[in-house]
Amino acid sequence: MKGYLPYILLIATGMGVYVLDFLFLRKHKKAKEIPLILFLLCFLFLAVFKSPNVGIDSKTYESQYSTIIDESLSSVFKAHRFEFGFYGLFYLFSKMGIPFLLFKALCYCLETVFLFLAFRKLDDNIFSIAIFMFLGFLSFSFSALRQGISISILSFAFSMFATKSRTTKWKKLRFILFPILVITATLFHSSSAVALILFPLTFIKIKHDRSLVCFMLFLPFAPWVFSALLSSYGPLTGYDYVVYTSRVSFRLILFSFVLLLFFALQASPFLKKIKLDRFITPIRPTRQDSIMFFVLYFCLVFASFNSFSQILARLSFFFLFGVGYFVGRETSAISEKRLRVVVELLAFAAVGFYFLIDAKTLGIYPYEFVF
Repeated sequence: MKGYLPYILLIATGMGVYVLDFLFLRKHKKAKEIPLILFLLCFLFLAVFKSPNVGIDSKTYESQYSTIIDESLSSVFKAHRFEFGFYGLFYLFSKMGIPFLLFKALCYCLETVFLFLAFRKLDDNIFSIAIFMFLGFLSFSFSALRQGISISILSFAFSMFATKSRTTKWKKLRFILFPILVITATLFHSSSAVALILFPLTFIKIKHDRSLVCFMLFLPFAPWVFSALLSSYGPLTGYDYVVYTSRVSFRLILFSFVLLLFFALQASPFLKKIKLDRFITPIRPTRQDSIMFFVLYFCLVFASFNSFSQILARLSFFFLFGVGYFVGRETSAISEKRLRVVVELLAFAAVGFYFLIDAKTLGIYPYEFVF
């Protein structure tokens, strides 16, 4: 129980600031970001001061930090040219004799800043980031330091499409900034380049009637399609090996449900038929929904590899932002505010409980402080 206590306090803090936001802060526009800041500061504290025993890769990073000082800059660049954004900082801080704790603090500060920028403009941002955190990002980032930074940068990149654009200039500018942010993310973890597959799809507007059927029919076959491609071109991608498993991911089932629910909430006759129209306002899909649909869908596709490859399933974390976006989008359809708060608090508690169960997956349980 003691090893879970910091995580339980983080969940309780999130729920507390959520209630604070509902009761007092939502009435004041300038105070809208306070709950998000408080929640992220708690995350930052636990991330920075976790011991090397928390997270499977934590000891590896700390060990590399003490040995990389013996290498030359050219050898570091040669070995990590595609991820030199991370290893360049890694080498620089080590060479300057700065303690690993401070370097780790810098990395998690970068994550926190990008996550703040990603979620700050979303409606009900504290609820959306809780879904994002507890469904995988928190446990993953506590172990995979490089990939955690990449995920946070990509989440910010996706957020540019998830919020309304007030000016035509910004609408055009974000199409330039998106690939720049993806390239920046690859300097910390090269696999984040997978996000570039989203770029051509940002120009497509999905339709409710046919796209759902087409996409969901493709999903069960996605791992085998990618398997065939990797068998032929795997050595070029760095993913020429897979680890076969027989697990069916709970996250895969949940992501499928989130996607299906979004389409169900668009159908007004369906809601009337099951007598939910008194509580639910049908969703009218927006341009943001159209783009973010693909973010969620790719999260779903790569999560489906969980029954096929543990390696490729990790790519789903890059698109996890789409899940947080759509869960918040769906609960916003609840017309009665108090009912919506109850539903969101229950969801908050559910994903928090899932996180506690999942805490052992990447070796972040029990939690231990560095001091």
